[in-house]
Amino acid sequence: MCIRDKRWGKPDHFVNDLWPHAEKAANAIGISAKALVAQSALETGWGKHSMRFPDGQQAFNLFGIKAGSQWDGPTLIKPTLEFRDGVMQTEMAHFRAYDSIHDALEDYVEFIQSSPRYQNALDHQGNDSHYLKQLQQGGYATDPQYANKILQIMHGPTLAGSVANLNFDQSRVKESSHA
Repeated sequence: MCIRDKRWGKPDHFVNDLWPHAEKAANAIGISAKALVAQSALETGWGKHSMRFPDGQQAFNLFGIKAGSQWDGPTLIKPTLEFRDGVMQTEMAHFRAYDSIHDALEDYVEFIQSSPRYQNALDHQGNDSHYLKQLQQGGYATDPQYANKILQIMHGPTLAGSVANLNFDQSRVKESSHA
């Protein structure tokens, strides 16, 4: 299966694929990998609703980042739910597309670090909750419950179970490499 055809059937698969890239990206902005994986889980429905091109190819936009005029990479047009004056409505928007999970996470870090809107989020001193709330206040999403939804995923049983399975799988890999 080509990496551009990546599909996630279970949260465990999604977390397993994202985790090493999320760790690197999280270290770059000083938050936990759990926060980034939870944000991506919210944006993509644990990967089940990740953006795809019309031919079905994966776009790897794991964070719902729109393609503004400064973006010179590939894009796709998709419907999105936005809150306007407190009312949720569907709009069409241009979104960034990537070749891989790695590229998506690298761009996320660059996007957050380079935007003045998110500087308060980066002044979080390792506090994931503060980061997510400031990200929302900076206009990352129009959903007034965006940060709370990510925090619920972060502290919920699905992510905890997937991380536990990830740790179990990693320990089995380490054990087999020492045998």
